[in-house]
This record gives sequence, structure tokens and C-alpha cells, in this order.
Amino acid sequence: MLRAQAAQFYRRDERRCLYLLSFVVHQYYELGDAPVDTLLHTVTSAANQCREQVKETLYQ
Repeated sequence: MLRAQAAQFYRRDERRCLYLLSFVVHQYYELGDAPVDTLLHTVTSAANQCREQVKETLYQ
């Protein structure tokens, strides 16, 4: 009975390490995407403002 419990304990420990590693990798990629998302949003916003200014200038 003790051997079975020890094996289960080691399996849980391996899973815990796997879950922790998966979480760290996920956070790394999420944080890596944030600057790209910010840049994309900023460029899109600037392009939209330019379009609006051109429309206002042409229709006045």
C-alpha cells in the first residue's frame, strides 16, 4: 500500500511541475503579445484620425 501511495505522490508532483511550467509559458506569451496589441491599436487609431481629418477637409 505504501508503494502505491508513493507512486501517486510522485505523479502529482510531476503534474504540479507541468501545470506550473504551462502557466509560466502561457504568461510569457501573453505578455509578449501585449506590446504588439498596443502598437496595432495605436496605429489603427492614428490611421482613423487621419481619415476623419481628410474627410472633414474635403467636405468643407
